[in-house]
Amino acid sequence: MSEFQFLKSFPQLKDDELNNLSFFFRPDFANRNKKDNLRCYIIQNESTLCAYIYFRIKNNIAVSLPNSPFGGIVAFKALKSNVIEQFLEYIIDDFKESGLKFIEIRNSPQCYGYYSFERSIRNAGFDNICSDFNQHIEIEKKLFSSKLNADKKYLLNRCKKSNFYSRELLKEEFEEAFLLIEGNMNRKKYPLTLSYDALVQSMNLFPNRYIGFGVYDNQLMIAAILSVKVDDNIIYNFYHGYFHEYMKYSPLVLALEYEYGYASIKNFKRIDLGISSVNGTCNQGLFQFKRAVGGVEGKKNVFRYAL
Repeated sequence: MSEFQFLKSFPQLKDDELNNLSFFFRPDFANRNKKDNLRCYIIQNESTLCAYIYFRIKNNIAVSLPNSPFGGIVAFKALKSNVIEQFLEYIIDDFKESGLKFIEIRNSPQCYGYYSFERSIRNAGFDNICSDFNQHIEIEKKLFSSKLNADKKYLLNRCKKSNFYSRELLKEEFEEAFLLIEGNMNRKKYPLTLSYDALVQSMNLFPNRYIGFGVYDNQLMIAAILSVKVDDNIIYNFYHGYFHEYMKYSPLVLALEYEYGYASIKNFKRIDLGISSVNGTCNQGLFQFKRAVGGVEGKKNVFRYAL
């Protein structure tokens, strides 16, 4: 008889487990939209919670997790591959009775260092349908400028010689930053995956998680980064943008320098710059920009099982 039990149930987390948990895996974040069709499966050993995974049912697909940067299996200890495979078989059998078409698992980027269980996911019959390009900046004792290529070093100095400056945004300045970013993304025809109303809702629920950085020419905000503190190690930049008229200065580099300093003081280990691809197709301009500011490449994988 297996020492592990598989259940369709929501996790009962202790305070120490919550404190060490990724923001996107917290029950209060995953279930922030009470009307959403959220389902959870857990692995436990006697009364001890070992792992869990959230799914939200959307358009006949069970996804872990939509409306979040990633989902996947949350594990509090290393688990053998056969345990994970049996767990996934349990989930598959349960979903087969729901009349759904697919099960999808959107794993975290490699730079997060979470248990990914990707071999077990493949062994359970999931196909790797997408590998997005993710980039991050490692926080080290060296100066941020040492990570830049020659062009971005020149542009960083040009921003400073023009007396541009960067600082942390006040919460009431997030709307201005969002509108700046929205205009920038619309011009480039990039999709906005998070509306301002949804951002405000999440900021009201989790006010200490969100942080922003702006670049100013006198009193004019010319560039901005909006970020979330995922855990004690990682800040995730989910949106950034700048006024097109200032493109020749690349003011986001100045914002990143300020953020790098903030992350270093607060003992974060890396800044997740996000993906530079859509459905696995690389956006070369975005990819090369992130590489030029010290971005380290990794993968963010999506797996799907056809029911």
